[in-house]
Amino acid sequence: MEWYRLVGALLLGVSGVSGAYWLNQSSSAVLAQMEQWQTLLRYVKLQVDCFSLPASTILSRCDPALLRACGYERPGAPKSFEELLSGCYVRDAKAGEILRGFAAEFGKSYREEQLRGCEYYLTLLGQRRDAVAAQLPGKKKLNATLCVSGALAVVILLM
Repeated sequence: MEWYRLVGALLLGVSGVSGAYWLNQSSSAVLAQMEQWQTLLRYVKLQVDCFSLPASTILSRCDPALLRACGYERPGAPKSFEELLSGCYVRDAKAGEILRGFAAEFGKSYREEQLRGCEYYLTLLGQRRDAVAAQLPGKKKLNATLCVSGALAVVILLM
């Protein structure tokens, strides 16, 4: 009978550690996705600055791997930024609001205004990315502490 208790305790401990690992990977993915969105917005700004291209052309020329890294899950290139966002899973709600603002404004003004808009949204996204990056180490420690201590508490209660 003691053998079953030991195996159960071991399984609970492993589940606590794997839960902490999964939560920490998810937290890191939020930061990585925001960095990819920043890369995409820099690319868009460069295309507007150099060539004054419309959104559909910019997105069709964009690397599909970058679109996938941003969270775009549909086949083919999107035709607009609204379509891009509707096909994406944006992991951070505040970053999603910033990106929806960018998508709503892009393509509705002249070149110079679009460049200023790109710079504005890049700055906002950078500030949000910095805030998430500053919170990430504490969040990882909290995830690890809660998952492992929760699993150990259950082991203590059941023993």
